[in-house]
Amino acid sequence: MSEPRVTVAICTWNRSALLRPTLEEMTRLEVPPGLAWELLVVNNNCTDDTDRVIADFETRLPVRRLFEPVPGHISERPQSQPERVAFVGEIHDGPVSHGARRERR
Repeated sequence: MSEPRVTVAICTWNRSALLRPTLEEMTRLEVPPGLAWELLVVNNNCTDDTDRVIADFETRLPVRRLFEPVPGHISERPQSQPERVAFVGEIHDGPVSHGARRERR
């Protein structure tokens, strides 16, 4: 895959039970051909099995894990916005979006 152009960042703290269905839904995205993207999961110092959940999806999603040791959502944001991307979309590991679709506009 080429250098990511779109990053979808999911910031989480000890919510692996919600992260798993969120990532499962992400496997159903209809990504247009040629759109390079990555899914960045920011582990905000989790003590649950978040890393194992992320690892379970490594073969199904272009997922990358980022560890953020400082608690809190504000500290997660700078880490989740790498300079190499053209767009960063941020979602949380709470409500699951059904029928999610990515389309070129």
